[in-house]
Amino acid sequence: MRGTGELSPAEIEEYRHLWDGSENWELHAFHYSQSELEIVFEGARPTPREILALRKLLYEYGNLPMQELKASIGDLPRLKIGNYRNSRAQKLQVEAQRLGLSIYATDTSRTGYLPIFTGKSDITGLSVSEALVIENNELAERVTKRMRAAGVPVTESYQIE
Repeated sequence: MRGTGELSPAEIEEYRHLWDGSENWELHAFHYSQSELEIVFEGARPTPREILALRKLLYEYGNLPMQELKASIGDLPRLKIGNYRNSRAQKLQVEAQRLGLSIYATDTSRTGYLPIFTGKSDITGLSVSEALVIENNELAERVTKRMRAAGVPVTESYQIE
């Protein structure tokens, strides 16, 4: 396999069962708007006030016994609290600031592609659509990149909350 993202002729033959450019294909692009949130503590480790604020901010922390919560946070100056859809991330940011926590968001938005074959069934003669799910992420990315470069039509879908 080449590092350029293009499939070699041998790989095209090997993966011909996935896509070789000869059939009725479409790519469905799914756009996900999301952010990873991180609490930045005032000092080298969270203060008791910050731990209490975390308990109020996130349901899963509110249910943990205080010692268990302290142990799970550790003595780090930062705590990643998760990846959230942007509408939820914005609500958490507002609430964290209201509780006196410093919170930072990193955009982790992404686009995923799903190849769809549309054609006629050999058995019934009816139109069918079949999704091609490639479980190897690197291979899936390379195949969809090649499909986009070859001009396969793309249908855009946006995550709406």
